[in-house]
Amino acid sequence: MNKFTRYATTSHALSLTAIEEASRRGFREADLEDMFLALVLNDQPAGHVLRNTGISIHSARAAVEAYRKDHMASLGITADSPPPGDIVFHETGGYAWSKRASSLLGRAGRNGSTGDAAAVLRELLNEPTGLIIDLLQRLGTSPAKVLAELERTESSLASPNKPAAGRRGEVTGSVEAFVPAPSRMCGRCCQIRPGSRIGNPGSAQLRAPAVPSCLVERGADMPP
Repeated sequence: MNKFTRYATTSHALSLTAIEEASRRGFREADLEDMFLALVLNDQPAGHVLRNTGISIHSARAAVEAYRKDHMASLGITADSPPPGDIVFHETGGYAWSKRASSLLGRAGRNGSTGDAAAVLRELLNEPTGLIIDLLQRLGTSPAKVLAELERTESSLASPNKPAAGRRGEVTGSVEAFVPAPSRMCGRCCQIRPGSRIGNPGSAQLRAPAVPSCLVERGADMPP
């Protein structure tokens, strides 16, 4: 998979998941915390890294809600906001990334970057607002620990164990084959045509990349 395809696949998957998470809280704009939740659910190594540090989607959602409540209190807003509900993105429209989230996602696909979920996670760990630092502290970890686990995981993937050499006169080797796992159309992103827009006409919308995100079904809480 080349970088363009990898970045298109990653951005599409993260966009869909993030706006689903935003819709649970009644927002039409997906922000950095929604990107973080999308990474926790992601099936690429970056998602496994976050889950391997003990972060689940349930604990991550709770940390986001606690952060938002404390942030509103710091601004003098004491009214209780309605609790998160069901994902309603598919029945509504007009969703978009926030400006800072869109900028961060763009940086993850620039020259010198891998364009995958790990690149997005690295950008998120370095974002200057302190939001992700706060969330990770609430979850019992830190950017440094997550980054160290990411580098360890990438190093192990880049240096797989080499097969033992065969004896003289023996023919050794391996054959690779792709066996697709059973799957079904997700009924959501598979209905989005390449280049189409997500949302209602005339509203801020997300452009769907050419690669669908439903390559793997995800549950409400993916295992490591």
